[in-house]
Amino acid sequence: MDSTARRDVLLTGWARGAAIFLVACCVVSVPVLRRLAAWSASVARLNDKIDNGLMSRLGQHETALNLIAALGEPFAVTLLCLTFVIAGLAARRIEVAALAAIAIPLAPGLTEYVLKPLFRTPAGATVFPSGHTTAAFAVATVLIVAMVGAHRSRLVALRILTVAAALIGAVVVAIAVVALDLHNFIEALGGAAVGVGAVLAVALFLNLPAPRRLLAALARKINRPQRQTTSSEFEPERAPR
Repeated sequence: MDSTARRDVLLTGWARGAAIFLVACCVVSVPVLRRLAAWSASVARLNDKIDNGLMSRLGQHETALNLIAALGEPFAVTLLCLTFVIAGLAARRIEVAALAAIAIPLAPGLTEYVLKPLFRTPAGATVFPSGHTTAAFAVATVLIVAMVGAHRSRLVALRILTVAAALIGAVVVAIAVVALDLHNFIEALGGAAVGVGAVLAVALFLNLPAPRRLLAALARKINRPQRQTTSSEFEPERAPR
């Protein structure tokens, strides 16, 4: 099947297989990371070593770190989500707009209202996984899925650069929240897993026939050309002679 016939599909071929594998890895890794952080002394030491290293090397750049970490705050994430939705509609890729509209709010919501209460510490703290990192990796994954599904071979280099920039941006947000001591390394890693897994799960859902038919019908309605009104429609009817 050619690319134009599959334009409404977010993930095809190897990308779909990779997404299924990554979702499974993310689902497994979140509880495993929480368990290891709580019960493994060696993991706890590694966690502390990474945290202390980042704080000692980057802690003096607090202003810059706060600006970077703000990219994972609800206001910035909402703006990015709206940007992706508008860009997807403008490019007539309603599947990308739908992915952004559903997955970007879903991932942080899953972290804040389900996973943090579920994995609260014995002291009652709700810090795992990191909400900032969840949001940053959710935004990055939406952009990566959009680039993977962009059927334009002449833009391969630009798409690769965009994917690299998205990944680097998400990683930098994770580093910033650890360096600011907002979260530790394991909490940031857990947030990354939730962000990636949630977006890819939504993308796989939107690949199913029923959601694709619904989105196709919505796209036809949105892209339907407006009926042009001619001046003759406003002319009064002439009486027969």
